[in-house]
Parts: sequence; C-alpha cells; structure tokens
Amino acid sequence: MTVKQPDELGPQGQAKRAQIVAAARQLFLERGFERTSMDAICVAASVSKATLYNHYPNKETLFSDMVREIVNRVAGDWLATVEDEGMALKTHEDLRRALASLAQGSLTMLMRPEYLALVRVVIADLHTFPQLGEIYRVAGPEPAMRRFAGFLERVRANGLATFADPAIAARLFLGSILSYALLDGLLVAGDPRVPPPEQVDLLIDMFLRSIAPMA
Repeated sequence: MTVKQPDELGPQGQAKRAQIVAAARQLFLERGFERTSMDAICVAASVSKATLYNHYPNKETLFSDMVREIVNRVAGDWLATVEDEGMALKTHEDLRRALASLAQGSLTMLMRPEYLALVRVVIADLHTFPQLGEIYRVAGPEPAMRRFAGFLERVRANGLATFADPAIAARLFLGSILSYALLDGLLVAGDPRVPPPEQVDLLIDMFLRSIAPMA
C-alpha cells in the first residue's frame, strides 16, 4: 500500500493525518519506537484502526512521516536559507556573515529539545529496528549535508574558497556543529548548553582558514 502525499488528500484527510502524526509524535518521543503500538496511537489520536491503517499501513511508515514532519518544521527555514545563500556572496566578509548565520541556525535547530528527543529515540531503538537509522538519515542529515555542500560549491565558484571537495568541506563545518549537539545536547541530562557566540566565531575563523586562506 502506497501512502498518499498530503497534496493528494482533501482538507478532511489532511486534518486527520495531522491529527494522527501529532499523536504519534507525542508517543514516539515519550516511549520510543518499540514501546509505542499502533493501538496506542489510535487511542491517542482518537481514530479507529481502519482510519489509522488507511493512512499508514505500518508503524515504520508512520514513524517516517513523523520524522519528516519534525525535520521540515524544525529545519525547514535553515534548509531554505542554505539553498538561497551562496550566489550573492561577493567578499570574504559576506562569506563570514553567511557562515555565522548558518552556524547559529543549525545550532538552534539541533539543540531544540524536540529534535534531540527524536535523535535519542532513533539511537535507543536502532539495535532492534535498524531501519530507523535509514529513515532518520534520509529525512535529516543527508539533505542538510547535500545542500550545504551545494552552498560551498557556489562559494567556490565565486572565487571565495579553494577546497578540493565540497562534500568533505561540508562535513568539516557541520561536523563541528554536530559535536556541540552531541556533547552539549544529547549527552546532557538537563537543558542543552548552546555554545557562546565567541566559540562559534572561533569555529568559523578556523573553518575559513582551512577553505579560504586569504579570508
């Protein structure tokens, strides 16, 4: 059974699906994937089994839609910004400002409790349900890396950087940001500890020296 895309549903169908995804999100993030049943989602969403399975034939499909919903809501603006940046940059100072904006945006996104909770669910149940890693990677990290590599390619085309591989350069920059999300977000029991602006500025300076020696 193929799950219909939102634009293939009428207003009532879209509202019902949003109702299901909202209930599933709450349960998945609270209980994890393994301990959340489709029956529990029916109860939480106040829908019948027939309605639930009409929209989602299995729990994996529903989890995948829930992941995309969170990523689009949390990271949609950041991804759009990455897509728009690059071509208009003319100077190294323009590049520095763009990187600062993208770094702060990615930190804000990655440190959101809801996003951290999603990653914890994936990690916790990955050993039993390895497909969760693929679902999360395809919805979140891969598009981010791909779009940021495209941004860096445009930067190089404008003569503002000299690096061999935009994909590796993207890993260098975003990997540094992800280290904060891991050490100061995922592994922190309380509120995530967002790095101070001066640390982000130093990170950007070091990255620029690696890809644009004259910056």
